[in-house]
Amino acid sequence: MPALGRKRQIARPPVVARGTMPPISVATPGPAWHRIFRGQHGWRAGWRLMFFVTATVAAGEVVENALGVVGIQEPNTQTASSWLWMALTEFAIVLAVVAMMARLERRSLAQYGLPLRGLLGSLFWQGSLWGLLAVSALVGMIAVLGGYSAGGFALHGRQLITSTGLWLLSCLSIGFYYELLVRGYPLFTLSKGMGFWPAAALNSVLYAAVHCFLRPESAADVASLAVIGLFLCLTVQRTGSLWFAIGFHFAFDLGALFVYGTANGYNAGRSVEDHLLDSRFHGPEWLTGGPLGAEASLLVFPVVAALFVLFARRYHGSAMGDPPRDLGSIAVSGA
Repeated sequence: MPALGRKRQIARPPVVARGTMPPISVATPGPAWHRIFRGQHGWRAGWRLMFFVTATVAAGEVVENALGVVGIQEPNTQTASSWLWMALTEFAIVLAVVAMMARLERRSLAQYGLPLRGLLGSLFWQGSLWGLLAVSALVGMIAVLGGYSAGGFALHGRQLITSTGLWLLSCLSIGFYYELLVRGYPLFTLSKGMGFWPAAALNSVLYAAVHCFLRPESAADVASLAVIGLFLCLTVQRTGSLWFAIGFHFAFDLGALFVYGTANGYNAGRSVEDHLLDSRFHGPEWLTGGPLGAEASLLVFPVVAALFVLFARRYHGSAMGDPPRDLGSIAVSGA
């Protein structure tokens, strides 16, 4: 007990000189198992990504089984309506899971590359122009070397109008689905763990590798998917959102599947039924891509190389700063 008449000593915070940072208190290290799962910025990126993938796969299974119970089956024809059904269903699932992750992590969709203010805005249409020019250059090079020919329109009248509208919606849905699934939440989360460009490289390799489990692949097609994926990561880094990548994916698929009628690995190496031009691919697989389509042609590599160079010159600097790296092992913040 202090002596009577003596003033009680009160601890005062240390005086900090103007212009300097106050001392930062460091959290006491937790148990080893705790540090395996949590880092300086909350749950580690790898665990969050694993949860996202698991939730997406599980949600897909639930939806597929639920539709089967009520007698709704996925169409098995390779037409625009069947692709639209598939793409809309899968996009809805991915969007729901991403929205759930955003709520759990207290973030917005914009932080995963999907700001609503850019919905079908300038960047989307710029990406669409680049995508259409890219696939047209690829098919044009194949044609010059004798691997492609077209003899007019394959669609007429009402079928032309209907198929065009359905394919526009289908490829738009595919663009939204794939880019949000691959270069939305996963790219953002991996960037927190290892920085943007290592994350982009890993993201692109995984994107290509997953296709090996979905359909038969050639080495050229796997490499093609990886470099196209890396280019789309560059567009995200330079523009700060997914809108350019969504537009590119939309237009590239629209040109390949609908306009030029390239072969498709998901359709046993045939073109879709209701494509626009009465076209034929002929020649060696290195030239045409064979049953996997024009993106498996070796000519895709000079096209993508040109995309990298032209895009880097047109869009300078990074519009997307690296998120804080998840390298710490002592704090238990949930930020």
